[in-house]
Formats: sequence, structure tokens, C-alpha cells
Amino acid sequence: MPPPHPLRAWRRRRSEFAVEQTDALRENLRTLGYSWIVLPFHLRVAVHGYYLWMHRAAFHSFCRFVLACGLALVIATLYHYEQAPPGMSGVFFWFVLLPLFGIGLTEIAPGRMRQYRLVGACAAAIGACATVRTTAGSERQRALRAVSVSNRSVERAVFRARRAQRTVARGRRFRQAALRQHAEKVVAVLQPAEVRLDANQDAALEELTGLLVRIAVSSAGGRLGAMLPDSITVLKPVRSYELLRMAAAVVLFLGTIVGISVWEVPEIVAGTVITGMALVSAVVAFGSDWRRFVPFIELLPG
Repeated sequence: MPPPHPLRAWRRRRSEFAVEQTDALRENLRTLGYSWIVLPFHLRVAVHGYYLWMHRAAFHSFCRFVLACGLALVIATLYHYEQAPPGMSGVFFWFVLLPLFGIGLTEIAPGRMRQYRLVGACAAAIGACATVRTTAGSERQRALRAVSVSNRSVERAVFRARRAQRTVARGRRFRQAALRQHAEKVVAVLQPAEVRLDANQDAALEELTGLLVRIAVSSAGGRLGAMLPDSITVLKPVRSYELLRMAAAVVLFLGTIVGISVWEVPEIVAGTVITGMALVSAVVAFGSDWRRFVPFIELLPG
């Protein structure tokens, strides 16, 4: 049985958007002086897959948010009323059953999108570099900041790639260590290339684009240990402290929950205090990237 017409139209539009992003990557490379590059098939598939699964992952997150709100609403209503008020069945259907159905349909979407996240981050960074090449004045300043933000996303995706793509079985620590060391070297090469934007922008954009293309091609092909050639000299690898920051945020958040239970904080105030301390923990650990801690709160007891 074919899906309903609106669903087919949404799927078709999503596929067209993914194709448009692949074409935009080619155009951005031409703008940056890489018109001679022919995108490999596996890279085109990865870019298409990233933008295709990105929409499903966003819908999955939306369903989880609606489900959390719906469950909180249902629990609060049943707590204040001895019997379910009129219309409760409709609330349960729209805010609990339907989100559960949507979560089931898009269950694999977040994982699939994470597998292509590094390729998507590189494509976005290349687009930001192309914007710098085609702008001037205050618009160019904003575009340069966008390049910096995009490169930060690329660096984060480089460190996460070995866990996101799951090409190494659990317990194979020697391979994980080798991939981690290579990721540190890759980031150590990207950062000086970004620094050169403050001196010679055209040369730096060309160099940075070449590095991003190499990283994207290697990542799309599953070669996480060869994202950059060994011939590039690295003076000092850049280490990732994301796990330590995450651990600090979790400890601070759990300490808040324990403190509330020990000091017998009233239930009316407890929810506000826990929410506030969760945000404080995220800001202290990640700064402007505090939103990265929010998904982990759902995994914690309390």
C-alpha cells in the first residue's frame, strides 16, 4: 500500500533538498577555485545521506519533545484529579501515542545522521568559505565568523567520528587509540589553517577548503585513520576534553538531585531548581555549546 499523498510529497521534497545540497557543494568548490575536482561517488552518497537523514532526525527529536511534554501533562492531570477529566483520551492520543509512533518510524534516523555528520560539517564549512569569497564589507566579517563556527563543528565531528561511524568493535582499544591520535593531528592541522585567515584570506580559504575536501572524502569512504596524509607535519596534537566536561556536568547535575533529596526541598520548588542547575551545569561545562548537554539529561535518573 503506497503512503498517502502528503507523505509522498514530503519524502520527494526531502530527497530534492538533499540533491540540491550536493549540487551546492560542487558550486561552492568552483567558487573557491576547485572546479577541477570531481566528487567521488561515495562522497556524493554521504552528502545526500546526511541531508536526507537530517530531516528524519529532526522529526525524531520533535516527537521526543512532544512525548516528554505529553507525559508530564498526563501525569500532572492525573495527580490533581481522582478521575480522568473529559478530553483526556484525546490528549493521550495526540501527545503520547502519536509521538511514540513517530519515534518508532524514525528510530534509526539519529544514528544514521551521526554517521554522516563529519561529511555534513565539512560541506557546511566549505559553503561558509565560499560565502567569504563572494562577500565584502560587514557581510564578509559575518561570513568569516561563520567560517570559524563551521570549523569548530568540523573539529567536534572529527573527534566524534570514530564513535559515530562504529567501524571498530568494542574492546579494540588499540584501534580506538590510533584513531583518536589521528583525530588530534587532524584538528592540529585545521586550526593553523584557520589562523591564517587573519593574514591572507584568499590563500587560507584555498588551503582550508583543500583540507576539508580531503577529510570529507576520507570520512565518506570510512578511512578515519587517513583523513590527512602523514606527510603533513604536526607540531602538537590537539586533545579533546569533551568527555571530562561531560562528566563534570553530570556530576554537578546529580549532586543537585542528591542535595534536593537531603535537604527535603519542596516538590513545587524542586523541579525549578533541577532545571536551573541542569542549565548551569551545561553552561559551566560547555559555554556557548551548552545545548549539547541537553540530550544527556534524559538519560539521567531524577
